[in-house]
Amino acid sequence: MVKRSTSFDFLASQRFYLPEINLVQYRNILATLFGLNDQQISINTANDNLGNIYRQIILEREAYARYLKQLVVPTRSLTQIDEAQLNQKYFERIKIFNENLSFVSAQEVLEADMLLMFAHFFRLQEIRKDALIQKSADAELKEQQYTNQAKYLIEAPGSDTTAEEALAALERNFIKEITNINREIEQTKIKLQEISIRKNQLEKAIQTQTRKANELTDQIQSHEHKIADVQSKTDLAIQRHMRIVRMIDEKKESKRQEEAKLNAVKDKKIQAQAKITKLNEEIQSHEALAESKAQEMSLLSKKLHDPTLSEAEKQQLNTAYHEAETENFIHSMYAFSTYQDNDELEDISKQLSKEESVLEEHIHLLKREIKDLKKQLFETETVIKELNAKKTLLVEEHKKLLSTHQTEESKLKEIISKYKNLQQQEELHYNNMENLNKLKTYHETELVLSSTLIAIAEKKPILINVLNTSKQAHEKSLDAIESMEMAIAKHTQTIAQKQQLLSEEKPGSKRYKKLQSEIAKATHSLANMRTKLQQQQAKETALKNKVDEAQQEVDQANKTHQDIMHSLENIKAEIHNLRQSVQSNKEQAQHLAQKKSAHTPNEYRSHTTQYTTLNPNNALRAQTSPLKPSKYPTEPSVTKPRKS
Repeated sequence: MVKRSTSFDFLASQRFYLPEINLVQYRNILATLFGLNDQQISINTANDNLGNIYRQIILEREAYARYLKQLVVPTRSLTQIDEAQLNQKYFERIKIFNENLSFVSAQEVLEADMLLMFAHFFRLQEIRKDALIQKSADAELKEQQYTNQAKYLIEAPGSDTTAEEALAALERNFIKEITNINREIEQTKIKLQEISIRKNQLEKAIQTQTRKANELTDQIQSHEHKIADVQSKTDLAIQRHMRIVRMIDEKKESKRQEEAKLNAVKDKKIQAQAKITKLNEEIQSHEALAESKAQEMSLLSKKLHDPTLSEAEKQQLNTAYHEAETENFIHSMYAFSTYQDNDELEDISKQLSKEESVLEEHIHLLKREIKDLKKQLFETETVIKELNAKKTLLVEEHKKLLSTHQTEESKLKEIISKYKNLQQQEELHYNNMENLNKLKTYHETELVLSSTLIAIAEKKPILINVLNTSKQAHEKSLDAIESMEMAIAKHTQTIAQKQQLLSEEKPGSKRYKKLQSEIAKATHSLANMRTKLQQQQAKETALKNKVDEAQQEVDQANKTHQDIMHSLENIKAEIHNLRQSVQSNKEQAQHLAQKKSAHTPNEYRSHTTQYTTLNPNNALRAQTSPLKPSKYPTEPSVTKPRKS
């Protein structure tokens, strides 16, 4: 057992019944009163301290306590209190609570303060043995009976059920409905709080996951730039390789042409050497013959100087000398001419030798250039191999990054899908809050209209009684008028008969005077009767007006009854529709809450997609890479701005 809180001392001072309840019961009561959950209530069971939050709440409720004092009565008077009177007191104070307490609504007063506090402090076990949720079977049965009686009273005026009982039943039913609705509202508020907490968690997760995805996107873009750079260098190296190959082919072709020229020059040189050799042989032959002829001429000349020679012999020797001289001259000329040809051939041979040297040198240069180009070609091929290896490595890393990015983006879409799911749940719960508040309004309207119906049902017998009484009075008045008219007619006939008799009598006679006196009295009586008839006719007119007014009131009551019944039917239909809507929303929300995220990316989005700051309602702005086009449809996502 715990020590009573000072905030409840006013109960003891007013001699209220305060049950001894433990700390857990305090928690349950306060949680119900103030709509708190276990996480918001701090309980220190070691020192029986209700906690600072209890103190603060209880201080805020002191204002309510002052109003409660005005409403409740001491325990010693409980046995004299009628339950229906207490219910009436509840509703008399609802407006006061609602107008004066900004922190508590009339429905919350009905649900928590009145039901719970009165159940604990006034022990109204006949109606509400357990004010939180449970009720005794007798109380349920009694309440159902009252509800049925109230319904019967509304639909069948004149029943034995009193208006007070019917109104009390309606009020109990209203309290029950409002209590259930408020309980649903509190449950919905708790769910909305849980959804809000979960949404905040998911927003943080979205930001974290977006940051991861964007970091991977930056890495992917960096790798793409590196791959593009390597590819550019590879393309340049391949172009250089092709250019070197083309230059080698050109040099080889030039070398082949130069070698062909060299071979032609060598052939010409060989031919020239052959001719020179042949000419030298001819020169040697002619020179030998010329020398032979010169020797012959010398010998003949010596012989010609021989004095012993005869003229004939001299003539013969002289002829032989001239022939030898001629042949010497011819061979000398041939030798000279051949020397000239030989010199020309020598010059040609020298020129060919020079050309041969030039060609050989050119060919040597071409060979050296080809060798250098082949070396450059080898170096270029090595560079291309290195670049291809580097590109292969970068592409493999790029694929891994793409795969990781796809995984992270799938996680991001999964989180966004859950976030959207929570948004849908939140919208459904907010719709339910709106529908539940409408339900409360409709129930309040239903209570007012039903109370009005009860008042009409209670008043209609009086109106009908007034109408019937008025009709009876009017009919009596008509009967009286009819009797008076008949009496006047009879009286008039009697006067006429006496006047006829008077005309037959002798004026001045005793009989004549007697008839004159009777006629005068009858005429005066007739005048009085006609005056009374006029008065009765005026009274009949007033009674007729009263009947019409009573009939109008009855008709108006019937019309109001029908209008209210029609309105109640519409309200019941609206309540039914709202309850169906609430149930449908609850089922949809429950389905969404139980639904596992089935998000699967249809096709992998471009790895260069960037995101803007958190806003799940914005459309995903995909900016695609030239290497891989975006294939994802536009959908809500979390994005961040692309770097400049």
